[in-house]
Amino acid sequence: MAKDRRAEGIANYRLGRAFIMLDECHRAISFLEDFEAICKEIADKEGEGQACSALASAYQSLLNDDKALTYLKTCLDIASSTQNLVAQGEACCALGVIYNKRFDYEKAVEYFERNFEIARATTHAGSPDAFNSAHLFGWSILEERSGGGGGSVPLCVVMPSSCFFLLLLLLLPYV
Repeated sequence: MAKDRRAEGIANYRLGRAFIMLDECHRAISFLEDFEAICKEIADKEGEGQACSALASAYQSLLNDDKALTYLKTCLDIASSTQNLVAQGEACCALGVIYNKRFDYEKAVEYFERNFEIARATTHAGSPDAFNSAHLFGWSILEERSGGGGGSVPLCVVMPSSCFFLLLLLLLPYV
């Protein structure tokens, strides 16, 4: 029975994500809420976190940032409790974007810094996954190869335009 409920939940999740991609977020929400309820029923914390993340995306598309914030904070709590660093980083980045949009730069910086720390902790210079891991968190790391056999050295961190203000705010105390 639980396996059937899990399959039903996954189907609801996939339908919800498809409706988000079709820009039919009102329809997506009902499927994603069903997915969330099923995940709670079968005690699937990872799935519940995915549901919250997807619901936040749907509400952001509908310009309902209050509900998006609620779901993102729940997603972050779940990701923290399950030690899912990728989900934590993504939630922090999304929270930072919303707070930036609201001109609440202090909270935006807090979440972007947390996002960056997670990305830095999970990205090892010289690793073939370094670029992919950093990209998951909305950051790009440009590396310079050192001739001393020490692998690569971070040369520069490049952020998406939505995060650009963070660089300015972080540099202001040093200017």
